[in-house]
Amino acid sequence: MTAVADIKEELVNQITNCVQWQKTIEFMIANGVNTFIEFGPGRVLTGMVKRIDRNARTFNVSDMKSVKVTIS
Repeated sequence: MTAVADIKEELVNQITNCVQWQKTIEFMIANGVNTFIEFGPGRVLTGMVKRIDRNARTFNVSDMKSVKVTIS
């Protein structure tokens, strides 16, 4: 999808429709994803992942120092 009209429509859909967060995380876990990295300040999304699956590995990256810790 590269047409300008298609991109505009998809952006509107992303803003106006429900986010299927839990279903998305559950799908990822069911398909072998066990590590999640949250980028930015705060840990809201990391906490939500942990509520869905306590065994998930989660990391929060908010600056270069935390990037280095996460990838090492």
